[in-house]
Amino acid sequence: MGGQLRWEGVEEALNDSRLDEAVLHFLRAITAAQMLMCTDYYDEFLGLDVFGKSIVPKMVLDEVLPMGQEADHHQLQALAAALPIRLKVLDAAGSRPSVQTFEPVASTTSSSADGASNAVGSADGIAAAPAAHVLQIWLIHKPSHYDVVLPAEAFKDIEHVEDAGVYFQG
Repeated sequence: MGGQLRWEGVEEALNDSRLDEAVLHFLRAITAAQMLMCTDYYDEFLGLDVFGKSIVPKMVLDEVLPMGQEADHHQLQALAAALPIRLKVLDAAGSRPSVQTFEPVASTTSSSADGASNAVGSADGIAAAPAAHVLQIWLIHKPSHYDVVLPAEAFKDIEHVEDAGVYFQG
């Protein structure tokens, strides 16, 4: 069956607008599923509506699933937890570039309002797998846009934007 996956093939696939959009739909669906399975966890950060109900289902319908919506911090956290991967985001959208890391977290359980047990990321942020065994993906965040950096190994030792000598002019 097939050959080895090579960066050239991944890059080519992601630059094909038909496949690129399908990949984005898939990642949005994974993110939505993670947030819906773990509403109690995300309610802690997002809060409840005026009736004391979770806003997560509405957020998923309005902000996570529709194409063209920018992913926020909670969505990136959900994606890292669901896959599990380490997402490193070079934020070039602000006046001063910075790096944010979203780690996969160990699963614990939480009960939802219907009594179902949900897997959630632990609040203490313990990695689910040893750091050396977690796939790391770098994203560059620009206003209303994320770029995937391939191969991510090129950025592996950069912890601070200043260390990389990377500066963006607006």
